[in-house]
Amino acid sequence: MFRRLASIDTDSEFLLEVYTEARAEEMASFGWTKEQLAAYARMQFDLQQRAHLDRYPEAEQSVLILDGKRAGQIRISRSPDQMVLVDIGVVSSFRGRGIATRVITDLTVEAQSSRLPLRLCVRPESPAKRLYERLGFRSTGTDAAGELMLWDGHPLKPTIPDPE
Repeated sequence: MFRRLASIDTDSEFLLEVYTEARAEEMASFGWTKEQLAAYARMQFDLQQRAHLDRYPEAEQSVLILDGKRAGQIRISRSPDQMVLVDIGVVSSFRGRGIATRVITDLTVEAQSSRLPLRLCVRPESPAKRLYERLGFRSTGTDAAGELMLWDGHPLKPTIPDPE
């Protein structure tokens, strides 16, 4: 299901496509021309790639493959004390097939067997936040990039309302 990037140049246009699709709804509200949106998406994608490389130089970026087709991408950082899901994205034509759920579940199994916490950061308004919560991630705070979440192998306890 994974294919490690041979080089960022080999898959850069696909990675840009994944990035652009993830931001399509947000960018549609700008009221810009197609050319302006494409230029903006390229600029933001390049900035994101550099930021990820600066913060997680050891991270491995891979293309997600389903039925022999490129379905998305993932970037994972592994260190002796934690795993970080730096980024994940699935192209729209492959959404709703459980790809992200399967990949993230596999990461939780790896984290649990390695006895490491699995961390990520998500934009609070992102629909992915619900997926992360469903898979057992819990919020640990915020930073400039978004909401920080942690999976530490402990299932979430259901919230029981206080009796009135």
